[in-house]
Amino acid sequence: MVWLFKRFQSLLLAVALALSMLCSAESVFAAADGPTVYGSATQALAGEQVRVPVMIKSNTGLLGFKLSLDYDPSVVTPLSVESGPVTNGGLQDNIDGDMVRGQIHVYWAGSEAVAQDGILFYVNFSVSAGAVGQTRIHLSYTQEDTFDDAFRDVALQCEDIPITVTNKSITKYAKFSAQTENVTAGETVGVRLRMDNAQGLTACTLHMRFDQTNFEFLSVKGLNGVVASGVLRRDALVIQISNLNAVPSATDAVEIRLKAKAQADSGEYQLTFSAEQKEVSCTPCTCVVQPSFTSEVARVYADSLVGRKNDTLSIPIKITNNHGLMGYRLRIVYTASDIQPISATCGSQFSGTFNTSIGDTVGQFDVLWNSTDQVIADDILFTLHVKLLSGDSKNSILTLSYNMDDTFNEKYDSVTLDCQKVTIRMNPKCDHSQTRTEHAKAATCTAEGYSGDIYCTKCGLCLSTGQVIKKKAHTYKWYTTAATWSKNGVSEKRCAVCRYSAAKNKVYRVAGVKLSKSTYTYNGKVQKPKVTVKDSKGNTLTAGKHYTVSYSGGCKNVGRYSVKLTLKGAYKGTKTYTFTIVPKGTTVAKLQGGKKSLTVKWKAQKTQTTGYQLQYSTAKNFTKNTTKWINVGNNKSTAKTVKKLKAKKKYYVRIRTYKKVKTQKGYVTIYSSWSKVKTVKTK
Repeated sequence: MVWLFKRFQSLLLAVALALSMLCSAESVFAAADGPTVYGSATQALAGEQVRVPVMIKSNTGLLGFKLSLDYDPSVVTPLSVESGPVTNGGLQDNIDGDMVRGQIHVYWAGSEAVAQDGILFYVNFSVSAGAVGQTRIHLSYTQEDTFDDAFRDVALQCEDIPITVTNKSITKYAKFSAQTENVTAGETVGVRLRMDNAQGLTACTLHMRFDQTNFEFLSVKGLNGVVASGVLRRDALVIQISNLNAVPSATDAVEIRLKAKAQADSGEYQLTFSAEQKEVSCTPCTCVVQPSFTSEVARVYADSLVGRKNDTLSIPIKITNNHGLMGYRLRIVYTASDIQPISATCGSQFSGTFNTSIGDTVGQFDVLWNSTDQVIADDILFTLHVKLLSGDSKNSILTLSYNMDDTFNEKYDSVTLDCQKVTIRMNPKCDHSQTRTEHAKAATCTAEGYSGDIYCTKCGLCLSTGQVIKKKAHTYKWYTTAATWSKNGVSEKRCAVCRYSAAKNKVYRVAGVKLSKSTYTYNGKVQKPKVTVKDSKGNTLTAGKHYTVSYSGGCKNVGRYSVKLTLKGAYKGTKTYTFTIVPKGTTVAKLQGGKKSLTVKWKAQKTQTTGYQLQYSTAKNFTKNTTKWINVGNNKSTAKTVKKLKAKKKYYVRIRTYKKVKTQKGYVTIYSSWSKVKTVKTK
């Protein structure tokens, strides 16, 4: 009978697999080469923003897609997504919605299929101020949400997008990533440190932390020319690494050998790394330990419980050191005068077919479960619900056993279980003078808390149940990626604890800076222009809050002066503008014509001047070919005669002052405005 049951399950699995392959063959469409989603290598600056295009080539035709982008949140943070020429609108993303830190989704559905190659969309990222070296954006897609105009699934090839971050404040660094495999208890496993990228650093020291209760350290060695050694200390494995310049980027540099102990508990174990040098980082990895069939027998058990007559108890029947189950049959024997079984519910990890024979036979019942997939989890097999009948003070025992023929793994091999008895302490006699609190949990901003249940320490009876504690309010802070003259920024109100985003505002880039005046005339007083700053939407920024203004010294005498504008708050950047104070001008006091000559007299202007420039022309508008200049280098002079002119010719004359001023680039000449034009006719 058991053999027929297992054979029937095997047949069902084969049929299901065949149907799955058939459906997949009919529903997925791709060209021989297949469309590829990719991005070109991108350069970025630490502390700035970067625009990353996501492109497609060999496009066979798309009507919709769902793409996922996985990124290193310590290096970049997504800000927004923009349509590219191929999609031309209709994009959606989850940046402002249910985004999980480290991954974003981008969705698109068009009104008609697009088959051209090019840019699907852009993703704008802010780059961490402490980032340096290489990082990658990993692209993947969801097949059922990626389809053509016949609504057939389209298979995409996805390539990672490399980003190289330049950090002017970090001249040397090294970045490693740890990689390992799953291991069975009693076997060895290698942990490899890959050199992702490095610059200017030849040696470093890493501290590797792992569970020394379940793992044994064996050895450390360098790879590909790197020299490495390790010393195991009480809290960590200290790894000395040198000759880093021998290994190129994206190459294994160090191998650490560990052994999972024969009695190691099954589960996931974090292998973490820290560096003694701040310029060095290493991403951690996870090693999953699977129990061997000789390490420990799987144990089925339940914790002892306490109750009184007419109480209804829920008893979680658990499994630990689970090597893998695809079916079981357990029998529970109980004292009918003490306990009345009510029902049993299957554990959440053990989905499949679940049945019991509760009520068929007094004093015992069976629990049966089977599935098409093996379950390895250590968790609750099922929860038994019973009512206590006896009013006596006693221990009532539930005896667990199993049927080996009906308890098997995915290979249909029989599985051995160590079934433990379950003790229920009924109607304990106690004064409950000592108590303890269990199941208490503090409230956070993401989850409710619980005040805890009060238990008697002596007899274990639950004296009172606790109350739910409301969620805490979010602890909000504003986080800003500053806008510059060329790029928009973003200001986000985010919980400092759980990173929930309550508000996100775009900070528009600085687009216009205007000085109230760029030229002043000397008046003996300090003169400075006012500054007006506007963003790309035309909004006026506030001095002191968004920017500060500083002026070069003086701003009184004739000269050229600088105005330094420094952005602050939600803006970042500095620019310098100039304005000029010109000398006070003069006027033509008298103009007299002579024989092929003219004489000009003017009012002296000796303050903040070097001299005068006289201009005369036969054209009213002082055209280039008709105009000449004469510089008078003495600011005390008040007259000048110009000779060798044409006889009986009308001339237009004007004058201005000038001053030679010393600057960092040498002397420059600064002129006043021209005087009014006067005319004279030569003889």
